[in-house]
Amino acid sequence: SVLDSAESAKISRIGAVNVLTLIYRHFTPDRQLASHYCGMLAAMGTDSFAKSAYFEDDTFYPWTKTYTACAIGQACSNIGEYEKALRWYALGREKGPQQGREANWLGFHVAKTTAYLHANDPYIGITAFDEYLRSTPDDYPKSRAQAFVEIAALYMRAGDYPSARDFFDEAVSRYPG
Repeated sequence: SVLDSAESAKISRIGAVNVLTLIYRHFTPDRQLASHYCGMLAAMGTDSFAKSAYFEDDTFYPWTKTYTACAIGQACSNIGEYEKALRWYALGREKGPQQGREANWLGFHVAKTTAYLHANDPYIGITAFDEYLRSTPDDYPKSRAQAFVEIAALYMRAGDYPSARDFFDEAVSRYPG
């Protein structure tokens, strides 16, 4: 029989989730591809479907839920839907591990999206990145260096050039190269 449009859309969403499932369940090293599919899920408007079908499924590893929520949050942030992105990040924190590479990635993007959401008040972004730096171990030098640069840029936006210079200098001295 011919499927109506609602049934067809549901099958498309199921297909997208199945692709994502295959990527994660086979432990592919291609996280960029996985992130692309997560973004596709967000772009397809599958919020409620993805949450019920994926995030409530205990057969998925918690770290994959953190990574997926962060990737969907990034997709939302990239199109200016910052509050929606922060909701996805909160789901990633709720469903995933509180430490490790994925939690670090999530924390960085929470700070960055918070800075975007409050673009008119750079000090809110500075506080968000400061919280990220205080909660992130030195095991993640690349994201920590980027956080120092982000703070410096926010200080520049606020017109506090001496503080901006201090944070740029700190990034270079702590994380050369």
